[in-house]
Amino acid sequence: MNQERQILNKWAALENDTGLDAAKKVVRLLDVCSVILLLLMLSVIYFNVSNIVLCLISVIFGWVVAERNALSWRIKQWPVIRKYLDWASIRNSENVE
Repeated sequence: MNQERQILNKWAALENDTGLDAAKKVVRLLDVCSVILLLLMLSVIYFNVSNIVLCLISVIFGWVVAERNALSWRIKQWPVIRKYLDWASIRNSENVE
């Protein structure tokens, strides 16, 4: 699947709110994962486990938080972005399944 087709399919899904609901569920899942990783980091510190383990958990925690923030920001921007898209062209495009 080419990149143009993927983007058009994502926009069409977001317009129908199916993609938006899925994105909101992923944000919630990333929230839960970040809390679990935070608790795991605190337990590693409390029980004085290896610093390498703490470092690995911290890197994963940072990635999860960054992904969550980026996705959350895109969800907040979507109402503004959707106003500037040519929906007739997207729906009529033969690239959208």
